[in-house]
Amino acid sequence: MFLKFLFGLIWFSLFYLVAFDADLRHLLYQFCANHRVLAPFALILLQILFASFGLPCSPLSILAGLLWGLGYGILYSTAASLAASSFTFTLGRYVIKKYIEKIFRTNRLNVIISSIADHKWRSSAVAHANPIFPGSSLGYVFGASEISFLSFLSGVLLGTLPQQLLIVALGHVSGIYLSLSTESKSIIGLILMIIMIVAYKILAPKLLNIINLWQSKHVSLSQKHL
Repeated sequence: MFLKFLFGLIWFSLFYLVAFDADLRHLLYQFCANHRVLAPFALILLQILFASFGLPCSPLSILAGLLWGLGYGILYSTAASLAASSFTFTLGRYVIKKYIEKIFRTNRLNVIISSIADHKWRSSAVAHANPIFPGSSLGYVFGASEISFLSFLSGVLLGTLPQQLLIVALGHVSGIYLSLSTESKSIIGLILMIIMIVAYKILAPKLLNIINLWQSKHVSLSQKHL
């Protein structure tokens, strides 16, 4: 319970600083203007660092939308997500696999590792589509399983895409939002929050249904060939 509270507090603090701190935002704009090539790589390195320590990475997606807009923001944020997930997956498979297996040795948690091996890329997509799980840090667990790197990364891309679109879009509109009056901010902020929640609740299940349908067809075709 304490860890959940701590991570929630860290997430909220980072979210607030990135979206609402004018001084920090000004420094970031200056950095991006002066280092157009380096800035996207800095974002990727930050996400790798956050993911390595299990810190929430959503504020970095907001930052991408704020600094680069919707188009490049989604591109850079997705690249950062894939890079960070690949990094934690590699650590989970080749560096700390025995440690993770020791943690998951209990019967209840062992089912998770087995389930990942059985469902392959689909398990990765489902896990990454769920906002409760720690995003890029999930690579540690998947790395300790028998899933292939390609299956894992495919699931990361499919599972995180709806979240990337929504969170980067939030960062993109936050610049306009901050220029409004206090009363307008309160009203628009509440409306945006409701839209974000409703949109995600609609998009995530649809994505999972598409994944399930695709897999069912793939299994049927495989059986026919047999």
